[in-house]
This record gives sequence, structure tokens and C-alpha cells, in this order.
Amino acid sequence: MDLSDLSNEQKTGYGGSLLLIIGNFLPIICIFGICISYINGDGMFIFLLGLISLYLVYSERFRGLAATGGISFVILLNGPLSLGFSFLGFGIYVLLAGVGLVLYTCWKTW
Repeated sequence: MDLSDLSNEQKTGYGGSLLLIIGNFLPIICIFGICISYINGDGMFIFLLGLISLYLVYSERFRGLAATGGISFVILLNGPLSLGFSFLGFGIYVLLAGVGLVLYTCWKTW
């Protein structure tokens, strides 16, 4: 499989899914130089939703991305985003970009 064989929707879907997976390992909250990743706790759910999103894009079931992207966004709203933006690390922005790409892919293919 070559990258040129993929449609634009598949590229954005794969990109968003990979960002949902990778973003959990990046620092999500930094306080006084101590940074914490999000893989423990709710981040594991987002990690699994990223894997499910990868499968949905692979099998071209793009409507299911609405559920995985929406649930990931709700988890982020109730978790680190509820703390405010003062202590957030760059991992949260990677996760939000992943959610945005997954939801954009779903919207574009609906």
C-alpha cells in the first residue's frame, strides 16, 4: 500500500487516529517542571478509541468516527481541559488536533 493510493479522507483519518494514539504519551499537564502524560486513567480510553478509529478508517466505515471522535472530545472536556489552559502541556493540543481530524474526516465523508 502506497501513500498515493489513499484518498484524502483516509489520509486525514489515519492522521487523526495516530494523533489520538501518540498524544497520550506526550506531556499533558506540567506543573512546576513536573510533566504528566495522559496514558494512565482516561488516556487509556482515548488510546483504545484511537485504535478503533484506525480500524474504522482502514475498513472505510467513516460514520463510526463520529462516535470515537465525539467520545474522545467529551473525555478531554471532563479531564484536562476542565483544569484550564494554564498548566496544560503540548500533548493536549496533539489530542485536540487528532479529535479535530477524526471528526473532520467523518463530516467530510458523511
